[in-house]
Amino acid sequence: MPSLRARLASAVVAWKFSERKNASVDGILDDIRSTWEKENDDEVVPTKTAEVFTAQQSGKTWQVYHIRPRNGPVEVGKVVVYFHGGAFIRRMQDRHWIFVQKLADELKCDVIVPIYTLAPLATGTSCIQTCIELLAHLERDDIRYRNKQFVLTGDSAGGWIALRTLLALVERQTGKVTFRDRQDKVHVSDLKLEQQPEDIDYKAILDSISDDPWLSKNIIDVAARLWSYGPSLAYPTYDFGVPDERKALPTAYDEAGGLLDIEESRFSPVNGLDCLKFLPNLETQFTTVIGTHDILYPSNVRMQERFKALGVKSELHVYEGLFHVFPLLPWLPESMDAFEKIRALFA
Repeated sequence: MPSLRARLASAVVAWKFSERKNASVDGILDDIRSTWEKENDDEVVPTKTAEVFTAQQSGKTWQVYHIRPRNGPVEVGKVVVYFHGGAFIRRMQDRHWIFVQKLADELKCDVIVPIYTLAPLATGTSCIQTCIELLAHLERDDIRYRNKQFVLTGDSAGGWIALRTLLALVERQTGKVTFRDRQDKVHVSDLKLEQQPEDIDYKAILDSISDDPWLSKNIIDVAARLWSYGPSLAYPTYDFGVPDERKALPTAYDEAGGLLDIEESRFSPVNGLDCLKFLPNLETQFTTVIGTHDILYPSNVRMQERFKALGVKSELHVYEGLFHVFPLLPWLPESMDAFEKIRALFA
């Protein structure tokens, strides 16, 4: 049974976000139209200074924050790369900044926070390409992180980015892409890249990685379509008010020119986990913390089952009755317990 604090928090969250949770698809699209410019403004954090990273292939320019412990020096050789949640349409919130600073302070490690471009100005395809280029830069060129191990992590949508980035690195190193369809049949194809970035050592990056009341099906469906297909393909008749030069390019056509299935592994990482079997010596640890009242709970259970079937080291920590991204509320007993499980990974 969830704690009293968790039950009270769930009631407050349900009340505070009830309008958003119950919004229609049209209402969600209208909200994105009215907020995309503000949500994609540069982050301004009074106590922190961002660096700027521009990816050569994707052309995206991101702010990147480098967070260090406030109460002493860095003591561990792991670097957390944290991707924030927000359904791919919302920027960092105060609760995210509090959490990443807590990671740095209590784990005595560096935390890197990329401020990735949101929909409808970006898609998952452009985001993952930028992530790979950023990791290559950090691993190869940034002396602050030389010979350190990267831990990819994130909450909600940020968890998608972390997992999909890892799988994209595996695909690029092995040259194989896998897709497990609705009939549980695994399709394996050769990776095809129209333009191969120069001087990126995928193996070196992989070697450095170890790795509800808030949400509704409408929110997830809208976010998934926008992030997968881009606004022009996801909602071709809807005007988001985005200038053409800023609008995300559509990247979801198959070889015959048709629209790719939303379940394809590039959009749904849980359907692409079989690529890990082509890299059996990959030493990484997958850890997931989730509550049973999280709308994403079933898909995370399915992911854990796939990890086990593939013989991949993984842990799924389930909290009865807890809601989406509950660890971001540090005063919940369950959040404190979850943080201790995270701490154990750095011991």
